[in-house]
Amino acid sequence: MNTHRLWLKNLVEIRLGFGNIVLKFHWNVSGKMSKRAGMPFMKSNGECEFIRHVGNSVTSNNAKGEEVMKKTKIKMPEGFTRRDALKLYGVALGALATGNQKRAFGTNNELKMTLPNEKELNMTFPNEPKSRIAPLSTDNLSPECLKILERLPGKGLQGEGFPYNLLGILMYNPDTLETFLDYWVTSKAKMGLSVREQELVILRMAVLYRSEYVWKHHVKVGREFGVNDKELDAIRDGSYAAFSAARERAFLELTDAFMNDRYLSQKLWNQTKDVLGARDFVDLVSLVSQYVLFALNNVCMQVQVEPGVANLPGIEG
Repeated sequence: MNTHRLWLKNLVEIRLGFGNIVLKFHWNVSGKMSKRAGMPFMKSNGECEFIRHVGNSVTSNNAKGEEVMKKTKIKMPEGFTRRDALKLYGVALGALATGNQKRAFGTNNELKMTLPNEKELNMTFPNEPKSRIAPLSTDNLSPECLKILERLPGKGLQGEGFPYNLLGILMYNPDTLETFLDYWVTSKAKMGLSVREQELVILRMAVLYRSEYVWKHHVKVGREFGVNDKELDAIRDGSYAAFSAARERAFLELTDAFMNDRYLSQKLWNQTKDVLGARDFVDLVSLVSQYVLFALNNVCMQVQVEPGVANLPGIEG
């Protein structure tokens, strides 16, 4: 691992405001900072750990006067991800690099253009009164596409649960629509994940993207395949003790890692590789990727929730 060096004259402590939380980043007076020093790491329980390098000039050395690593743990608000913590870290580095100490020690107001506030983190989508792109009429779906959609498992995405508005957005590219729908529907039937396991992952994706569209459609499907209210609350909270099946916990923990960290740590790999098979890992990546497409379209295009599912419980309960 390469070592980054910051040559600073004095011990630097940068404080960044986030709602009622103040994050502190420390650098050693020697100016040496490893890639991990001062770096925030988000844990699955929402705890954020900052590891800072402490040198001989600081009184908290060990008995031998050696340099030690100190850990500081704070509890972060719901919805605050590792990416948010890394963004704060980037602001801190930028402030140092430009010599803008006012920025580094700035107030919430001074940082509001850079950092999300708590209201923004808890926002759900759509939050505008109409779709940014008008959905095309699904009455114009080709017979081939309609035949593919008939193969969807269960009844949750049929009738009043049919995703008219999302499909109406995807119809803007008719050349890829049929092929994608065939891949999506075939995956649902042929994946190593059961339909219930898929629905747990999809609901968690909805929470991570704050997509009410995905959430409400798949609350309906999930209930059809046995997902209860206690489990829905656990998915909202990102706390998976409510799930007795080790496979289900593994899929949810991996989904969080794929989305929040964008990689699979050795620790989580070791925890899940004896629970899941090789095909499960491949299929989970495929499923998560599909719902990145769906959730991003819903969130970015402000796709409106259809009346047939609008009154179902939302992400906030």
